[in-house]
Amino acid sequence: MPTKRDYYEVLGVPKSASAEEVKRAFRRLAKEHHPDMHKENKKAAEEKFKELSEAYEVLADPQKRRRYDAGGFEGVATDFGEQGFKWENFSHASDVADIFGDLFGRRGGAYGGSIFDEMFSGRAGPGRAGPRQGNHLQAVVPVTLQEAASGIEREISIRREEPCESCGGTGAKRGTRPEPCQNCQGTGQVRHVQQRGVARMMSITSCGRCGGTGEVVKERCPACAGQGSREHRPRIKVKIPAGIDDGMRLRIPEEGEAGLNGGPRGNLYVGVEIVPDLHFRREGDDLHVEAAVPYPVAVLGGEVEVPTVSGDTARVKIPRGTRSNALLRLPGLGMPRLGSASRGDMLVHAVIDVPQDVSREEEDLLRQLALRRAGDVAGRRGVFNKFR
Repeated sequence: MPTKRDYYEVLGVPKSASAEEVKRAFRRLAKEHHPDMHKENKKAAEEKFKELSEAYEVLADPQKRRRYDAGGFEGVATDFGEQGFKWENFSHASDVADIFGDLFGRRGGAYGGSIFDEMFSGRAGPGRAGPRQGNHLQAVVPVTLQEAASGIEREISIRREEPCESCGGTGAKRGTRPEPCQNCQGTGQVRHVQQRGVARMMSITSCGRCGGTGEVVKERCPACAGQGSREHRPRIKVKIPAGIDDGMRLRIPEEGEAGLNGGPRGNLYVGVEIVPDLHFRREGDDLHVEAAVPYPVAVLGGEVEVPTVSGDTARVKIPRGTRSNALLRLPGLGMPRLGSASRGDMLVHAVIDVPQDVSREEEDLLRQLALRRAGDVAGRRGVFNKFR
């Protein structure tokens, strides 16, 4: 298996590149490496084009780019699923559609149409006859830090369109059928030819009259008003793995909307939103927490209890002479590492608890300590006067 290359290297841009610079680089490389331009070795060209598309999918999305910069390929692994990046994961086809609409929108050849259209539209060729994948759906689920640490199964409600039971998804009144669109002759697409000097350029767009279906409904189904679909609100179970971080996205296969002409369902993408925690601050797989350390323990050393993300407590050793804001590490008590049996660490920030009210006896002892620490007799008098 070839080694996966850094996304910035794939697009030939520095990590400091702006969104516009990333887009320009992808457009240039996509045009250069498009499979229709390399018919002598289409397979290699498709792989190159797919690599470019995966890199752009991540770097063009601010959240994905942030996670990639922080965690590399593991930071965006949940966006593409176990099998890795697929054409259906690409959500930026519109950024280059104007290029391929002119140069690669023609019919004919080994593919029977644009390879760009095949890759990103989820269908096998032009016209209504080919199956088309249903729309992908998105949802956001709030998760507490404790739930993210242990993993949880959450049931969510989504809104999606399903084929109308009355008309079977045709949009036509029961007992009737849609008729072929006369504007596109039932193909669902319209050709546009432009003459540029001696060159004759052709592009293909969806038919505006039938919306690309190739059919026109004369008598609408009353149940769905001719839409062919009705809204449903199913409840979906989502497994949230232990160690998931804020902004990551889970892919639930085939829980999107129904496909057209026998095509597969779309997918459901669930974004995870970690609710801010009152006690812990997360940095990657490590957790930060504050611990109140009594003044005598800070001076003499000892132990204090701190909460853990699992709901238990742990004891942390306080060395003699610990200063405020000292950092103490508890290995393996942080967040689980996604897809791994290991965990991050818990970093304890010592906060010295200085008593506000002391007894007369305690005050005398503190004065004696102040005098002792003062040093010589002259200094001792000055300190005594200061604390009197």
